[in-house]
Amino acid sequence: MTGLRLFAYVVSAPTLSGILVLILLLNPGLLGLSNFMNIIVGAAIGFIAALPISIVVANKME
Repeated sequence: MTGLRLFAYVVSAPTLSGILVLILLLNPGLLGLSNFMNIIVGAAIGFIAALPISIVVANKME
């Protein structure tokens, strides 16, 4: 059961982070940060937001 949750997190976290980083890099004025800070903020938000998403996905798959 925990392996499935970990797998769902490992799959969803980089995907969500990549999408957020891409959105922030394509819209540099969105948060008013530099490109480097946009990458860091997008990755951090993506990895944090992926945790509840992966738990829900793993619960649906069980």
